[in-house]
Parts: sequence; structure tokens; C-alpha cells
Amino acid sequence: MAAATGDQSAQITVGPGGPLYIRVRNSGGIAVPVGVYVHKPGAPLLTSACAKATLLDTSQEYWVEAMHTGDALPARVVDVLPSPVKGAEVDIAVFQMSKAPTSLPSTVSDQITIWLRAFIPSAIASNPGYVRSVPGHPGQTMIPGPAVDATKRLPTGAAGDCFLTDGRGFSSQASSASKVETEFQVLIDQGRVSIQPSDAGLVHKAGVSTRVSCTTGTTVGDPKPGTFGVRALGVPAVADGKIQIAGQVGIKNPHLPAPWIDYSFDFIYDTQANVLTYSVVAGRFPAFEVYAVRGKNGPPITILQVEPQSTSAWGLIDGGLGLSTDRYTGTKQL
Repeated sequence: MAAATGDQSAQITVGPGGPLYIRVRNSGGIAVPVGVYVHKPGAPLLTSACAKATLLDTSQEYWVEAMHTGDALPARVVDVLPSPVKGAEVDIAVFQMSKAPTSLPSTVSDQITIWLRAFIPSAIASNPGYVRSVPGHPGQTMIPGPAVDATKRLPTGAAGDCFLTDGRGFSSQASSASKVETEFQVLIDQGRVSIQPSDAGLVHKAGVSTRVSCTTGTTVGDPKPGTFGVRALGVPAVADGKIQIAGQVGIKNPHLPAPWIDYSFDFIYDTQANVLTYSVVAGRFPAFEVYAVRGKNGPPITILQVEPQSTSAWGLIDGGLGLSTDRYTGTKQL
């Protein structure tokens, strides 16, 4: 257990082993941005194997699961750094587990599928002129690259080109395009709980980014999948008839340096009440959606649909402090 204030960070050193579960609680009287890092002793924060940031309201808790983060090292350092805000104070606790429990009573069998997507919509109501029609390509839409957006001119190079949107609004259809998608199943077979697929590389899938000329609509170069910076999925934790699963994604434009599109999630499924509790932190751009299905052929249930909270991709820039993210919480009957 340790504490950090607005002018002093906190460090906890732990030994080798399995996953780390890091709890950060805002014990001060003011909301505060917080960064959480896991790294080798003596290594700079920029080289951290796990780095996350969030904005904590007063009395709010934030959990980070660090999987496969230097498990074999003799020591690992958990560094928690709150923003230098007067009155800021956070408490930190680190729990180390070699294996989380994954069993329920043998009478329980169930299945739920959850999928999350971040996509660039074909229209943004808060900034109607930001999304434009692609010249010569009826039905397609695009957004300006950062240089075009900033200067309202058309310089050369990737920064001065435009990029196709995903050409849609909210949709639970499996074929719907997105910049990044997370999809997994929570399987309960006679009390045994598993996640399928269990490999984060298969759970988180990159969408395609297509660069086009803003003036002619011609495709510039080859369409490319986004570049992952982070794609993590925790093992399911089971207690009191409930299953918890957490994960995180960060992906960036493959054509040029740009802020990441990112989100993290923490789901708790109550197997007795069939209720899904969610806590999702997402960047303010682009649009974001979450759906779930119970059983093999159940109807899609909308968990969350969020319009872009920023008028453009510039809203993703926050200096790594988590200021351009929002937290969404709630429950849904499945």
C-alpha cells in the first residue's frame, strides 16, 4: 500500500510471478489525472511495458491488470504518477496473483459474446463540415488529415491528405467496418470458465485505414490496417457467481504519426441474475459502440453507443494524461 500526491509519485516494487492487479483510489477532494506504469527497476517511464492513464473523480477507483509484464524479472516497479493538481491524493495497492480462480458451481453453463468497436462515422452532428464526400466516389466519405484540418489548406504528404471514414452509423452487424474491433466469448461449461479466443492478438482486430487525395478522391498508396500499440486481454476472475474480464486496446493510423484511438474495458457478468456490469474508458474520438449476445443465437443487445465527444481527431491529443477520455458505466440485463 502506498500514497501519492499532486507533487509526489508513488512506487511499489514487487517480485517475479504472474499478473499484477493494481488498484488506484482517489482519496483527495478533487478529480485528478493519473498515470500508471510498470517497468524494470531504474528504467525510464517511457520504456514501461505497461502504461495506462485515466481521470479519477473523487472517491473513484481504477484497476489495472498487467499481464505478462516482466513476470520473470527479479523485480518489477509499479509507478503511479498523479497530475500536479493542488489537493490531489491517491492511494495505491498492488496484488500479485499466480492464477485467478476460474470455476463456478458445476450446475452453471452459459455463454455470452461481447464486442466493442471504434469507428469513424459518415457524419458528425457536432461538426457537420468535418466529414466530406469523396470527389468522384458517390456514397463514400472522408475526414481531413491533421495538416488539412489545422490549416484548412491542402499541403502535400500524408498529413495533407484525407482518410476514408467507415461509412456508417451505429450497427451491431458483424460485417460493419471499424478502425478497431474487440470480440470474445465468455464460455461457462459446467462451471468451468474460459475466454475464446484467449489470445489478445485474435480478440483485437485492426480495421483498414485508406488514404485518399482530398481534391481528387484518388487512393494514395495502399490501404493498411492500423498499427497496434497496446492489445491486452486479462484472464477471467471468478468469485461469488460473477465473472470479471478486463482488457485494453490502443491503435494508431499506419500512414502517419497520430494520436492513438484507444479504449479499455472492465466487464462483470453475474451468472445468477444474468446482468452485465460495464465500465468502459474510451477516447473522445471517433464513435464507439458495445454489444452483447447471451447464448448461441440470442439477439444483439446494445450495451453502449457513444457519438464522437470531440469534433475532430484533434480531441485525441492529451499528452498521455487521459484528459481526452471518458468513462461510461452501467448495467444491462442479458
